[in-house]
Amino acid sequence: MDGILIIDKPSGLTSHDVVQRIRRWLGQGRVGHAGTLDPDATGVLVLCLGRATRLAEYLSGENKEYAGVMALGAATDTQDASGTVIGRVPSPSVCRDDLEKAARSLTGSILQRPPSFSAVRIRGKRAYELARAGRAVDLPARPVSVYRFDVGQPTPRGELVDVPFHVQCSKGTYVRTLCHDLGVRIGVPAHMVSLRRVRQGPFHVEEALSWREVEEEGSLGRLADRVKPMFWALRDWPQIPLSAEEAEALRNGRDLPIEAGRIGEGRSPESLLAAVYRDEVAAVCRREGERIRPLKVFLT
Repeated sequence: MDGILIIDKPSGLTSHDVVQRIRRWLGQGRVGHAGTLDPDATGVLVLCLGRATRLAEYLSGENKEYAGVMALGAATDTQDASGTVIGRVPSPSVCRDDLEKAARSLTGSILQRPPSFSAVRIRGKRAYELARAGRAVDLPARPVSVYRFDVGQPTPRGELVDVPFHVQCSKGTYVRTLCHDLGVRIGVPAHMVSLRRVRQGPFHVEEALSWREVEEEGSLGRLADRVKPMFWALRDWPQIPLSAEEAEALRNGRDLPIEAGRIGEGRSPESLLAAVYRDEVAAVCRREGERIRPLKVFLT
């Protein structure tokens, strides 16, 4: 089975947990995800099945949108609510103007240092494995893009102050680090309390299957009926229809001369486009002047 499942991941399950259960319910080994979510986070998790697993690297590169809550008054070693408190300022006095100014300073093209408790690899080891073993982890800052970082009205909660937020960002951005860094900007320890991914590229949480639906359909053997075709995943990409001869040329790995007027409108990363044959994705290609070069071919 080849296709895409958009799932509203619940809190408490890792992305790998979800993949394993989908594999079991569908009886299919080739299942992967296009961008992990932390266990406590919820929202859009894009699963790729069969040949569609080869699309994961493109889908994971899509921009993402999140809604969540941060807490001011305590910092944790993981930068979220699951960690150990390492700094505290009880009942901090904060105003929304200062929060908005700090959020603006973290918007645009910025350098961000990934948290010690992250999946970044260091000499073959995950950073969180080293951090859990008590070893010092110092990850270099790397460029990310934050297109929008909005903060809401602060609300006291015991000795903490909760602040709702909304973020639109590029692949590789750690939202919990944005929360931590905002606290640094205003001089108050902070951590992320909750996070929900509401969009990844063209995939919105409103069209995702709830976990209850997934479990019900899986137990009834009907989950396969909810799988979307590969073409649906690339529906917003520029597309070019192929003749039988052109499809055969791409299948054999050959470039094709293509006049620009044949390519449809759309957006995709790195000048990529979807070559379509008989209403199915034949290949992912890169546009190079007046030629297209096949990167991944799906024709059999």
